[in-house]
Order: sequence, then C-alpha cells, then structure tokens
Amino acid sequence: SSSSSSSSDTGCEPVVLVGNSLGGYACLNAAAKSPELIRGVALLNSAGPLQDSDAPELAEPLPVPWYGGIRDGLTDVAKRVVLWFAFQRAKQPERIREVLQMVYSSNDTIDDDLIDSIVVPASDPAAAEVFYRINSSKQPSASVNQLLKTMRNSKLPLLLLWGDLDPWITPRRVSWHTSSVHVDHIFMYMS
Repeated sequence: SSSSSSSSDTGCEPVVLVGNSLGGYACLNAAAKSPELIRGVALLNSAGPLQDSDAPELAEPLPVPWYGGIRDGLTDVAKRVVLWFAFQRAKQPERIREVLQMVYSSNDTIDDDLIDSIVVPASDPAAAEVFYRINSSKQPSASVNQLLKTMRNSKLPLLLLWGDLDPWITPRRVSWHTSSVHVDHIFMYMS
C-alpha cells in the first residue's frame, strides 16, 4: 500500500516505534512520513543530523563550472574508497568494543553477544554500501529538529530518553535538541 494509506486501509493497527541511536532517527522519519500508521514514538539516545537554529537558510547553489562533473566524479571515487576503509575498521569487533566502552557507563554489560549483535549485520554484503550512502548523501536530509516539529504538528506522543553520560548527545545538546517540541510531548532524562 502507499505511504498515504490509513491504518484502516491496510488492515493494521497503528504501531509504536522504538528506536535507539540512528534507529531513532529512522523512527522519526517514518513517523513524519506516515503519521497515520503510527501510534507513538520512543527514542533512546537518538542520533541524527541537527540543524543550528541560528544557522542562515541555504542560498541557491552556485552554477557548476565545466569541469565540475569531473571534479565531483573524482571526489565521489575518493570518498567511496575512504569510507570503505573506514567501514572495514569500524566493523571490527575490537573497534566496536572501543566505541561501546565510550558509550556504556559499565563495561560489564559489553559482552560477546552484544558485540556479535553489531558485527553480524555489519557483515552483510550490502552493509558497506549502506555505510557509504549514509555518510555521503548529497541530499540534505531532514534534520532532527525538522522531524520533531513535524511530530509536534502530527500530535503523536513522543518519549525521548537520553543518558546524561552519552558522549555525543550531551545534556546541553538534548535541551537544545528538544527546545522546539511542544509541551504535550513527554520527556524523560536518564541519569
């Protein structure tokens, strides 16, 4: 069915989406695109592109010079090679453990099962391409701020959970991140 179908058209009840990290960003995108299929959203240490509220709007792009296509092609090839090597490093169990040790407050919870739960999908033949596309998108993706505003307009319940020890989404960023969300939404800040 199309994304504009209602839940009664699909025969499905609306669902609650729960996402962690970039999965939270994916949940926000899904809720913004098809709010009629969603009952609510819960985000755990959500990540995604943020837009500085003081940043000026982007101007029209400048015309591309005659050599722009060649330059862009070479840039894309170089970016693909660099990101391939970065992905090969990022999916190594030792590197995954290092990153998790930065995120988890207790290293006791980082076990082989947790590492494997990340290594296995990273071993999928399409995983390197997904990594490349996420990190090299030329299309400006919707910022978390924009998606949260869309959520406010759709009046879907939203639960945001962040750990105060998260090394990337700090308490200051959380308060800035959520400043545009209507008061009807629920916030919970974990210690």
